[in-house]
Amino acid sequence: MKKTIVLLLTLIAITIAAERMVLGELLTSTTCPPCVGGNATVTSMLASKSDYLAVVRYHMNWPRPGNDPWYHYNKSINNARRGKYGVNSIPTFVVDGTKSTTWGDDVDKRHNTESPLSMKIYQKYTPYSAFNAAADQGEGMMLVEIHNEGDEAISARLFTALTGSNFHYTGTNGDPVHHQVALAMMPYAFGKKLEIDTNETVVMAFKYAVDDSIPVLDQAKQLTKDTILSKASECELVAWVQKVIGSKEVIQAAKTKVKDSKNDDKLSITDISLVDVSGDGKLSPNEEAKIHFTVHNEGKKVLKDAKVFFEINTKQVAVTVTKVAYKIPVTIPTGGTYVVEGDELMLKANTDYDGKPFELQCYAGTENGSLGYASHMLAIDENLIGYSPIMLPSFAKVGSKIQLAPNDVEGFVNINIFDVSGRKVANLFKGKASNLTEVTMPSVNAGIYFVCIKHNAGIKTAKIVLLD
Repeated sequence: MKKTIVLLLTLIAITIAAERMVLGELLTSTTCPPCVGGNATVTSMLASKSDYLAVVRYHMNWPRPGNDPWYHYNKSINNARRGKYGVNSIPTFVVDGTKSTTWGDDVDKRHNTESPLSMKIYQKYTPYSAFNAAADQGEGMMLVEIHNEGDEAISARLFTALTGSNFHYTGTNGDPVHHQVALAMMPYAFGKKLEIDTNETVVMAFKYAVDDSIPVLDQAKQLTKDTILSKASECELVAWVQKVIGSKEVIQAAKTKVKDSKNDDKLSITDISLVDVSGDGKLSPNEEAKIHFTVHNEGKKVLKDAKVFFEINTKQVAVTVTKVAYKIPVTIPTGGTYVVEGDELMLKANTDYDGKPFELQCYAGTENGSLGYASHMLAIDENLIGYSPIMLPSFAKVGSKIQLAPNDVEGFVNINIFDVSGRKVANLFKGKASNLTEVTMPSVNAGIYFVCIKHNAGIKTAKIVLLD
């Protein structure tokens, strides 16, 4: 009798997951005696768990006298996070969106629970030291890269915060030094909507600034002459994805120090262009287009594992991002370049796209989180009907000055000129409308150009012919 051996193969579906960065949020105050111990516990915990714990501390205005300087510096973010968790006593420590009773154990339990999301923060910081050598302040851009490695789409909100540490100030509770104090949330305290499908990458960019002194109040809550200086070298950027319907669970978090690259990792981007698939030079409804640009390594080190991204900044434009991220497959030597010129980055105009201009923000990020970026206004259409605060002539000479008289314009104005391919040729003006009296045409070849005027009330493009 012949025996038949049957092999049963069991197929196991494995969901790829990412290592979790845990978010710890401490609600505290410089007037709360028990908060001294709470702060010390979190500081000690962070010393041993810094690889997988990000901390943000929100300051409250109780108990009396309620003169905590960081609460009064930015009431909106402190009140928003207090209200989110319904906190009525401090110190309260929240681990990934849940109030904790066993702080360190809860952090470790969450760290051992894998996340469906992977997150990374890239940042570029420019100090003001060129203007004030004594200042440790400046401004920058942070880019959050989020990838859904799970098997389900996620609907949540992305929150970002700027924190500061090593602040020396002694309040009524006697605590002399304060860390991870929430200074700002970008763009606001209630986060930004995030819809991310399985195997999808989303990037969001935010500007930040370290440029303020925190006023000190006396016990009558009156301003004193003392201030607490925020220092960029002691600041950190934190980002997290959090559910807002039902559960308050934080799905994933990320953090990075605010730092100037000092030319070790320095990237720049040029030659941004939109290449439509049809090749007619115009983005039409339902048409795809490729994003091309050049990445320059201007730093002191060879760049490995660099990534490029793009984001559409202009709101209410019917364009869908189809390929938002691309990992550069080669190293870029010092002084070298890499040209993104294929279909690595793509967008598609929706059926209802009406040809309105939109701003394309392009980014390049290094393995250690340094960021390079540049923006470009695309899809210029001389037939666009919109708000026009400035009357321009139809013809002008190359290099000539054009006198302008803005018509009831207030606020900020930005004027750029583009060639017929959509490439930015020059910035003609950027500043307050009250300072706008004339613009100088660039020294370019004679031909047809488009002037894009951005104003608080809208965007307008106008065709101009430059003559020799």
